[in-house]
Amino acid sequence: MSEKNGFKLYKILGVKTTELTYPCCVNCFKKVFYLSERKKWRCTSCNEDFLKVRHRFKLIFEISNLVDFKICAGFGKPMEIFFGLEANHFYKYKSKRVDSNEKWTDLMENAFRFCLLGRWFLFDLKWSKTTDGASSFVIKNVSLPKHEIENFVSISVYLKNQNMIKNESNLSDSFCVEELSNSSIINETLIDENHCQEKDICQMLENFTFLK
Repeated sequence: MSEKNGFKLYKILGVKTTELTYPCCVNCFKKVFYLSERKKWRCTSCNEDFLKVRHRFKLIFEISNLVDFKICAGFGKPMEIFFGLEANHFYKYKSKRVDSNEKWTDLMENAFRFCLLGRWFLFDLKWSKTTDGASSFVIKNVSLPKHEIENFVSISVYLKNQNMIKNESNLSDSFCVEELSNSSIINETLIDENHCQEKDICQMLENFTFLK
């Protein structure tokens, strides 16, 4: 399993998200808020108003290569490889599915389980330290390793063909749904690698987690 320069091979163990996309500022990419009295979107960071905004992906991944375990945040364009389309298009697709009274959470649980959990990807990670001195990782880019290209199915393709895929596959029941706290995704930090033994990682591989 070859690795590109700057990329390292990791298996996805879990996905955490409170919302898959968010409306963002066109300048700083931070979340904007809709002001109904003005009928505009407000960026409190740039102190500007916008008539239209774009959506941006945001997720947190638990990944491991059996040597180390990391929690990393993924934002924007690098996430498109998982979804198979831009965040704006995915948000519009989600809005239609939710309006049709389908159980969106159930759909996404199955999509993450089938498309991402337990699969290997090449991650290019950016490391930094938070204000309290803890390590933090952000995904700069993602690529498919050669051995995953043939079998990979993006989330958008899965959602469009879910009935056919379900009939042809056996989705594992070892799946846990938990609540993610309201803490900021940007403040998510690395679990201490020194206390993460290989036997613990192997146990994690057997109990994939999707945190909605």
